[in-house]
Amino acid sequence: DGQWHFITGTIDVQANQTKLYFDGVFIGSNNSPISSLTTGGDLIPIQIGRELYTVNGGGGLQYFTGDLDEIRVWNYARTEDQVRQDMCRSLVGNEAGLVALWNFNQCVGSFLLDMSGNGHDGIIYNDPTWKTSGAALGNVSSYLYSNNWSSTTLGLSINSEDSLEVSNVTNSPEGIHIYGIDMEPNTLDTIDMINNNNRYFGVFSTHIDGQDLPDYSINYHTTINLM
Repeated sequence: DGQWHFITGTIDVQANQTKLYFDGVFIGSNNSPISSLTTGGDLIPIQIGRELYTVNGGGGLQYFTGDLDEIRVWNYARTEDQVRQDMCRSLVGNEAGLVALWNFNQCVGSFLLDMSGNGHDGIIYNDPTWKTSGAALGNVSSYLYSNNWSSTTLGLSINSEDSLEVSNVTNSPEGIHIYGIDMEPNTLDTIDMINNNNRYFGVFSTHIDGQDLPDYSINYHTTINLM
């Protein structure tokens, strides 16, 4: 649909359960025995953007068409709240339980660097096109998922100087995130801040396919002298 989305899959081996989240919203699960990602004692490498091949040589022919950014692997099944908490927030790389982080900001030749410090650098194939990402990611973020948006306000502050509030939400979105970045934006698709104070906010909403995009009011507050 030409928009950025956050896809999260969790695997709980002990419970034999997999779950799938779309933009922070739980959309389904499967309860069946989960096999290990090994065959004959050999680890099966993770392939991103291509169908996972098998040891017998099958698969590997289906490719993802689209853009990728901020891919993370954890060593435990994250909860719904944990998924939402970090969804619109760029990670540092030292978060507890983080196994690999590919933020697509650092690339050396054909190697995509793992920013978790665990050395899981990836190999890039087929000469993909690099571009400035418009994904809804900030240094800080806040979120709210609700069934009733009446008289509801969501806010976020950056360094106690700038803050943004979202209110008067209509069309009943599943949830709304505000993200803030304390640096000059690469693109002005989000809110262009005044006085060149080198920080900006963005709003990301999650909604069901076919549902109208939400409307909302925005209030911006600053303690910076704008004169």
